[in-house]
Amino acid sequence: MHGAGAWPFWGNRAAYVSHLDNWTPENTDARYPRLVAGQTTNNQQVSTWWVENTSYLRLKSATLSYNVPSFICNKIGMQNARIFLAGQNLYTWTSVINFDPEMNNSQSWDYPQQTVYSVGVNLTF
Repeated sequence: MHGAGAWPFWGNRAAYVSHLDNWTPENTDARYPRLVAGQTTNNQQVSTWWVENTSYLRLKSATLSYNVPSFICNKIGMQNARIFLAGQNLYTWTSVINFDPEMNNSQSWDYPQQTVYSVGVNLTF
């Protein structure tokens, strides 16, 4: 990832916590190269260093449901009863740090995916 969303200190913003693992003479095996706070272009050089594998696997939706047996429904005057739990954007497996891999720009200015849970009951009388 590259661009304003990934670059530390861009536009006078703070760096991500992950940027703390940057090169120093004492930390030569760091994840990030040497970083400089303040007005500099050193942190924003376009290079292949910013290229990373953005593959991911996302569980977009899942539903668990239970149909109440008809003999129970009949006893309480119903034809059918269904109880369910549904979820959207439940989990993403990725090595991408600080970004949603489905984001369509490098600025990180998109809204993140929201996880939504729903619980419900369908009754037929």
